[in-house]
Amino acid sequence: MKLKTALLVGASLLAMTAHAHAFQAIGNLVISGLLAVGLGGLLPAASSAAIGLGAVLTAVQIGATALNFIRAKPPSADPNTMKQTTKGAEGHGRYAFGRVMLEGKIAFGNTAGYKINRLILHCFGPIDAVEEYFYDGRSVTVEEDGAVSSPPFAVPGGSHLYLQTKSGDGSETAWTDLKSSYPTLWTDDHRVAGIGQTLLTFISPGTASDRFAKLLTGGIKSVRVLARVGRCFDPRTSETKWTRNGVLWCAHWLSRLPGWSSAMLDWDDIAERADEADALVPVVGGTAPRCTLSGGWEGPLTTDIVLEMLDSAGLEVRETPEGKYTFAWLEDDPTTELVIPWSRAEEGIASPYIDHDLSAGPEGAKRPNICTLEYFSPERMYEVAEADLSGVTWARVNHDIDVYGDQERRVRLPFCDNVHQGSRIARRMFYEGRADSGLVKTTLAGLATWGKRVITIQVPDVGEDFSPASLKCRKGPVRTDQSDCTCEIPVTVIPAELQVPWNPATMEATPPPVLPTFEYESELPTPAAPLEACQIVYPDASREVRIRFAGVAGGTIAEATRRTYSAGMPTPWASMTEFRPGTIFLGEWYAYAAADWQEQDADFRVRFFDSDEEGSYWSPLLEKRPLVVNNAAPSVPTNVHHGPHGEGSGVAINATAPADLHVAYLRFQASGGGNPQDWPVDEMLPCRPGDELSLGLPAVDVGPWPDSVTVNYSVTACASDGTPSAAVTGSYTIQGSGGGQ
Repeated sequence: MKLKTALLVGASLLAMTAHAHAFQAIGNLVISGLLAVGLGGLLPAASSAAIGLGAVLTAVQIGATALNFIRAKPPSADPNTMKQTTKGAEGHGRYAFGRVMLEGKIAFGNTAGYKINRLILHCFGPIDAVEEYFYDGRSVTVEEDGAVSSPPFAVPGGSHLYLQTKSGDGSETAWTDLKSSYPTLWTDDHRVAGIGQTLLTFISPGTASDRFAKLLTGGIKSVRVLARVGRCFDPRTSETKWTRNGVLWCAHWLSRLPGWSSAMLDWDDIAERADEADALVPVVGGTAPRCTLSGGWEGPLTTDIVLEMLDSAGLEVRETPEGKYTFAWLEDDPTTELVIPWSRAEEGIASPYIDHDLSAGPEGAKRPNICTLEYFSPERMYEVAEADLSGVTWARVNHDIDVYGDQERRVRLPFCDNVHQGSRIARRMFYEGRADSGLVKTTLAGLATWGKRVITIQVPDVGEDFSPASLKCRKGPVRTDQSDCTCEIPVTVIPAELQVPWNPATMEATPPPVLPTFEYESELPTPAAPLEACQIVYPDASREVRIRFAGVAGGTIAEATRRTYSAGMPTPWASMTEFRPGTIFLGEWYAYAAADWQEQDADFRVRFFDSDEEGSYWSPLLEKRPLVVNNAAPSVPTNVHHGPHGEGSGVAINATAPADLHVAYLRFQASGGGNPQDWPVDEMLPCRPGDELSLGLPAVDVGPWPDSVTVNYSVTACASDGTPSAAVTGSYTIQGSGGGQ
């Protein structure tokens, strides 16, 4: 029986539960017989009635055992199809969940004047969030109104390219822009509800423009989004939300197979498994959740796809005593549930063992001796890719390679989205494929193994002392032969290699090299990560985020982007305003954005464009964990001086803010003007690094000559909380005649 058949049999056999009393009666007879012949010690501590019903329950449980025992099947899911663009409104739909890279199907395209539209259908919704947009393979920054602010698309007051996404949660209405531009083709009935979609709008500069060739050579390019897709029920919180938790996604998709429903699942037990999936386990470089899944496929949901999810998670389906279904982990070295002894003469118990026929896995020439691992790789822009197992000793059996040559076991986990989890699962599957397997024949005592999945059987050893050997095995469904009152138990021996505890430092595969985001070819060097970032609080309590970064040779246009995190997940990249404040800051670039991200985790990156708007690669990230306000004393202001202001004897104090990223304002103080309504002066002027500020002072109350008034002033640069720099001071005198000096 294939696992697929066993899954499907669940629904049809539910009707058999009406006859459970018959199975209980049979169970009582079987267990009573075992007790009568002195073999009760082989049974678990429970009543015979409970054991009878639990062990001989129905074919559902037998099917569930076979479901997890026989797992050979062809692959059916190909997440790489999610990164392909096709045309036409017909064809298979696309499903996705977790974190995925999506292109889609072009369902509509048309032109109205200088406006070009494409409607791209990504997958069945909902899309929980878009983390990043790509146009023609290149990452672009998209503003809240959909305008692409990255060169070469941005223009003053707008953009040549707009990307707007609807989540596909079922509440969609027809696109207003399509209705107004194509009233006879797109109406209110064209909702495309329940499908995550992106509307591309390209505003052509016209063929006479120098920008036309740069923007539209080759036509409209493909659009791709890195998105968090899908929401599933979490029994721990009773919420339906996005997650990468592998247990919750397996429950979500299993309950949607034909013949299955969420009512068939034991959600209390699944909640415990979900906690275990979230638990952090040691991995190379630190810790990571035990089980996460992501991926997608084109076409209907099938049993084969759910099986691949279970493989990718390292889970099996189990039935509970209450007749519901849950999951259990497929452990490398699971705990024995029952031991069938070779001999217990001291208790007057004869051995239940009769015979065994075990083969050493596949024939030597066919037995796998090299393991390769394919998984859903974020490092390769979210496609199925091969991990590097070249330096991992468990992945090669050198003796067999020398004798038989290379025999590859390709472990394909299309929904496993990290190399740590994939490595653990691959080792188990590789050595299970090499394991001894066969049949063990016992007396009727073998019925005690019914309902068990892992048993230890003591069999005669061929060693010198003929002592029994203990074999820990995964077992299949027990078969009985009434003619001679014997049992046959299919078993697969758990290899000794899997009884060695997992050590990520020596056993974990290396992920494939990170595939850099595609960029147009450019001579510009890749910029360094931004040098620093901080939160600014101005005197009026308004806030902004700033970064400082270095330029690159040939770079004349800078693009800085930022993102923060919500519930541990990154928000979409957002733009910043870049500036370079004059020759005294040669080579220094800055960027800012109005935002309050204090004490939040944040990432920043930059890239440059040359005079032809050809871009560099993105810089490495500057990661702030968290972003904070820097209240250290700034450097002193520069170029502090006074000069004429307005008509007559008016005077202004002038100063330039220092280069310190965290300077929030300049404080101007002056005294000696005489008029108590206007003097002394104490003003705080918000600033950014390199800003040139000027404060006009009030009129001075001075009498006729020879009277005079001396005004003393100082300027300090201040951090967000008012921490000042050293003061730069000055003074000037106004004579009674009105002259100043």
